[in-house]
Amino acid sequence: MTYLEILRANIGAELGRRGLHQKDAARALGLSNATFSGKLHGRSAFKLVELMRLAAWLGISFSRLTEGFDAADELSPGADGDVAQGAA
Repeated sequence: MTYLEILRANIGAELGRRGLHQKDAARALGLSNATFSGKLHGRSAFKLVELMRLAAWLGISFSRLTEGFDAADELSPGADGDVAQGAA
């Protein structure tokens, strides 16, 4: 699995546990639904601060949100704090 697949699964699981949807997360981050979806599907990159805010909003640690990254097939940092886009 790529880091993006792991991140998508972790976010989906945490939203599901709380009965929340992508649109709720998008709103919490001040993003449009399309922008948030694009980040989840690798069309654009999450900024580190967005992932930190998302973890805080969900009431979980950042490490919980990124759990499994160490085992990812692909992980390379982007510029300016972006989490690099994975192969979609």
